[in-house]
Amino acid sequence: VELLAWGLLAFRFCDKMEQLLSAYQWDQTDVGQLTQKLQDELDALEAANVQAIITSDAVVDTLLDELNAAIKQAETLEGQIQQYDDIIEPIRAEVGFVAEQEALLAVQQSNHTQLGREVEGVVQLLDFPSRYCDALGSPNYASSKVSLLCEATEALLTNMQMPIKVEWRQLAVVVEHEAKMKRLCASFAISLHEHLESEIKRAGNVKHFSHAERFDVLLVYTQLVQFLQESGHSKHFHSVVELYTSVLSSVYSSELRKLVAAFEAPNFERDLNAIIALVNNEHAFCSRFFFPPLATSPGGDSATPSPNVSVNASVSASASVSASVSAVSVDGKGGRQGTVSPTLTVTDMESGNTSMTEDADAEQSHTEQRRRQQLQQVIATIFADASESVNAMLDVAYHQEPKNATLAYIFIDQLALQLPQVVFVKQLVGTALVAVKRLHDTFTRETADQIRAQSTRKKEDGILHWVATFSDFVDGIESKVMETTRRKLIDKMYEEVLKAVLDRIESAKKNSKHANILLFENYHSLYDQLSRHRRVEVLDKQRPKVKKLYRTHLDAYVKSLLAQPMEKILQFFAEVERRLSTGTAADEVKFDTGYRPQDLKAIVRMYQGKDVRKGLEHVYKCIERQLSTGEGLLVVVWRSVQEEFLAMYKRFEKLIETCYPGAGIHLEFEVTDLLEYFTTIAQAHAM
Repeated sequence: VELLAWGLLAFRFCDKMEQLLSAYQWDQTDVGQLTQKLQDELDALEAANVQAIITSDAVVDTLLDELNAAIKQAETLEGQIQQYDDIIEPIRAEVGFVAEQEALLAVQQSNHTQLGREVEGVVQLLDFPSRYCDALGSPNYASSKVSLLCEATEALLTNMQMPIKVEWRQLAVVVEHEAKMKRLCASFAISLHEHLESEIKRAGNVKHFSHAERFDVLLVYTQLVQFLQESGHSKHFHSVVELYTSVLSSVYSSELRKLVAAFEAPNFERDLNAIIALVNNEHAFCSRFFFPPLATSPGGDSATPSPNVSVNASVSASASVSASVSAVSVDGKGGRQGTVSPTLTVTDMESGNTSMTEDADAEQSHTEQRRRQQLQQVIATIFADASESVNAMLDVAYHQEPKNATLAYIFIDQLALQLPQVVFVKQLVGTALVAVKRLHDTFTRETADQIRAQSTRKKEDGILHWVATFSDFVDGIESKVMETTRRKLIDKMYEEVLKAVLDRIESAKKNSKHANILLFENYHSLYDQLSRHRRVEVLDKQRPKVKKLYRTHLDAYVKSLLAQPMEKILQFFAEVERRLSTGTAADEVKFDTGYRPQDLKAIVRMYQGKDVRKGLEHVYKCIERQLSTGEGLLVVVWRSVQEEFLAMYKRFEKLIETCYPGAGIHLEFEVTDLLEYFTTIAQAHAM
């Protein structure tokens, strides 16, 4: 496209050049004539240019005239504006002076207000009520006078922490007053310290005061105790705390020793709750008496900040105001020596307030954390023997009845989920949980070992002890489990104990004369007990296995009984079945020696109906004699014998039909006869 455009442009240029050059006769040979022609055309062109220039000069002259007129008008307007400016300048100066005077008056008013506040603060500082001085100078700690002492200490702290400038504090009267307040504060702190120590020793006498009475006696002095801490006499405060900790540690140690000495396993839950209640009550008292939390306003700021925070905040505020006031001063003639910058001053104050608030919040948070740590240390020292006492109770409970370890473990685990936010109680229960977990594991291991231990008896029959009591064992645990979070641990214990019981059953058959009876009786009893605890998933999963073991050994026992009523017939057909299983054809069995039709007829005639009935009755008596009493298995075993005997009868009939067809051989009794025998025998012995 670009090449095409360039081509068109070149074509047009050439066309224009041809038109221009075509006006001249380029083929003539007279150079002079051509030159003359070109010179004539050039002269005509110059004449035209001169004419155009002459014409444009007239237009330019007209334009210059108009510009000159405009400049004259502009100069006239500028002169008028200068006149107006000369008139307004004095007014502008007056307005500026008025604004400056108003700013100076505002600063003067602010200075007067600030000065009035500072003077008022100094007056309040010096005006400390004499009745408070008398109360603190000669303190009376009677219950009716303690409220006056509380008012006096509060007023004293307020007076000592009153925010005034350093310049005011240099006044002799202020210096003397502050020295007097410090002496009064120090003397009262010593007196209060001595009185509190006396009261703590007196209230710590358990023979005369219960814990609740001790709390009532000491709580009267709560505000005075805080005075020791806030007035800067932390030495006396810590001395009081140490004495209280020492006295109460001895009191609770003695109380815990008595509790352990009188401890009985059934009272574990009650006694552990009692110990926790002691800790909680003492924690609540110490928190209120020694380390009360700092009160906070709805906005989150401290409503009663510590003394250091109050003083620092006040000094910061005063310094900020002083800086803003000193930004402008007035000389004796009313002239201005500086400039007022209200916006900058407000911004500075807002920045100072924000910084002050952040510092106060950080200080309060640090103070709260320090108090919590001190409180935890005091409680831990007072109840230093609590963990040892709980462990001693666990040991006693375990030795009285090892299963108590598991019951205590469940209780402590549930208790841990309901604990209040008391750090020491959580630590106490956590330590107890670790200790009782060890006892629980020991109980599980020793129980399994005890179950597996071989009996010293040479002969073992009937229901084994741990089989008979397994359900009671589970019931005793499940009644306490409820919603424990340690369900898996309890299930693991069940698995280990149940495995030990199954091992014990298998090992007991070595010392039993009737192994199958011992096995199926115990498996049946265990299966019945597992069926009572189908809600316990880990036990319910073992039911099919135990049931299979029970059925296996029951069938083995029943088969051992069936040889008695028809022993020779049973042996005969057992051999016939063996020959068939080895490949002998059914129609060839009757040709073998000893297994011919006449041999079978001779054996069949030996077992008439009355003989079979007599043999079955003997079997019933044998079962009745061999089975354990109280398990109710006689009916079950007799029904199994009946079912197996009928199945055997049908099998014999089928073998006769298969191996001896057309021989006319039949057993001397029928199925209806057998049913009658079983029924009449059972009824006869049930009467």
